[in-house]
Amino acid sequence: MEDYPTDASKEEIEIAETFLNKVLDLFDQTGNIEILRREEGTILDLQGCTSPGRLIGEEGSTLYAIQVLATLIICRKTQNPTNVIIDVNGYRARRRRQLEDMAWRAYDRVQGTGESVVLKPMNAGDRRVIHMTLSECEDIETFSIEEDVDTGMKCVQISLRDSEEFEEEEFADEALPEEAPDDEGYYEDKNNDDEVGEQS
Repeated sequence: MEDYPTDASKEEIEIAETFLNKVLDLFDQTGNIEILRREEGTILDLQGCTSPGRLIGEEGSTLYAIQVLATLIICRKTQNPTNVIIDVNGYRARRRRQLEDMAWRAYDRVQGTGESVVLKPMNAGDRRVIHMTLSECEDIETFSIEEDVDTGMKCVQISLRDSEEFEEEEFADEALPEEAPDDEGYYEDKNNDDEVGEQS
């Protein structure tokens, strides 16, 4: 197994496993914890859960909350930053592909219309994927805007660089297609479609 500088320590992994087993009990779930060492960090992937959608939440909201709690607990116990990443059934990789596709479709819209596009509110991790995906495009800029005071989520605005102020447009996300029908409600945007409508 290849070693990475971002590998979590044995102590970090044990703390995370204890926490995740409590999460499984809380959600009345069964599953196995698979440990994957990747360049971005050590992933603890909950596999074989009876209802993975409950642990992921709508567009990853529950998984994001679990990640925040796991990070806080590990950092508090070890007094060090951690590179432990929590996942459920490989959701993060699928979500990343979805976000990258959304970023490029929004980029094409900005290029084609000259108008700024505003993506719907998302958490910090999802916004980072959008920013990184388009970071090498010299003709556009991306901004995080309009923070929701209740959720902390922000929209991402994509605009032509050094452009005049354009009318902004909202850009709809797509639902993840891979999950079983019983869990679809946890992933889908209830107003999901692939059309772009003008913001009021």
